[in-house]
Amino acid sequence: MRGNIRHARIEDGLEASAFLEGLGLVQPQGEAARTAHWKRIWIDNPALGQGGEKLPLGVVLEDEAGRIQGFFGNVARIYRLKDRRLIAGCATQWGVAKDWRTETRRLAKAYCDQPGADLLLVTTAKRAASRLFVENDYVAVPQPHLDKVLYWITDANGFLASAFKRKNWPPELAWLGAPFLSVVSAFKRKAKARHAVLRLGLVDLGPAADALFEAKAGRGDCLLAERDAKTQGWSYARPEETDILFVAAPDGSYLGQLSLMRDDAPAIGLKRRKVIDLMVLNDDASVVDSLLAEALRICRNEGDHVLEVVGLPMALRSRFLKLGAMERAFISWPAYVKVLTPGIDLSAESLWHLTGYDGDATLV
Repeated sequence: MRGNIRHARIEDGLEASAFLEGLGLVQPQGEAARTAHWKRIWIDNPALGQGGEKLPLGVVLEDEAGRIQGFFGNVARIYRLKDRRLIAGCATQWGVAKDWRTETRRLAKAYCDQPGADLLLVTTAKRAASRLFVENDYVAVPQPHLDKVLYWITDANGFLASAFKRKNWPPELAWLGAPFLSVVSAFKRKAKARHAVLRLGLVDLGPAADALFEAKAGRGDCLLAERDAKTQGWSYARPEETDILFVAAPDGSYLGQLSLMRDDAPAIGLKRRKVIDLMVLNDDASVVDSLLAEALRICRNEGDHVLEVVGLPMALRSRFLKLGAMERAFISWPAYVKVLTPGIDLSAESLWHLTGYDGDATLV
């Protein structure tokens, strides 16, 4: 086995989806949906025209007949740090055919040596995959507790039933533990809405959302993925399952936003929403509390079993823990970075504000 490695082309999208689906990765169903998927990621990306067009679309391993036997997708994203706009390549949707696994390291190296980016970022929960990136000079993102998920149970019966189903226990027995779980949750400190909260869809975002991001990014104290209205609208593969919550000042400007995305697990009957992003000026506790209180209210009123949070810097995580969040661990560290441009130092914990919005989690 050897094969040819080359940069991906737009016309590879349909074959790549079929290949990835064969490896067990979830892909859009139907030719039209798959064509739209790759068009959104590779053509409609707002980072193109801002430097992102310099990056390859990914790398392909093909056999002598030109069939895909390995694929690493790539998504360009713009990041802001102080007064700089940085180009990031984010790994997405990768895999290698079983009979071609001997070429995995060669394909990974071709991806990790790509030209044009200031930094490369990968978000993965798989330990074997993370080792591939570490071998190619990625380092763990130095943001504490990235490997821990915060969560609130918003429907004890539904949550326990799904947990029992996952362990192949009779879900009908969930009612035995639900009252105890409800009592435990009741004694935890609750988030209180101190401000009115607006609930908007992605199509409703406009200049006020842009101004909030510019105000946050303008402080220059951490690395932030671009969050203007256009980029946020593009970033979510399922806009109909995404809500953006805002707290507004009396003059109508926004003080903070929380992005809420549905992420159910149908196989075990779990109805779940995630705080996929949170951005608050000065990390104002009253704004954070109000946004969280509204997110929890939405979950309870609309039948969700649990609200989860991944990522966030320590100041915001600590606030959530004070407001009754419970915590569970991932099996491995979920985010790695490789800096390519000399003079960029991302080793300080304080420079990171990684959330579920980063990487490719919302894109697919």
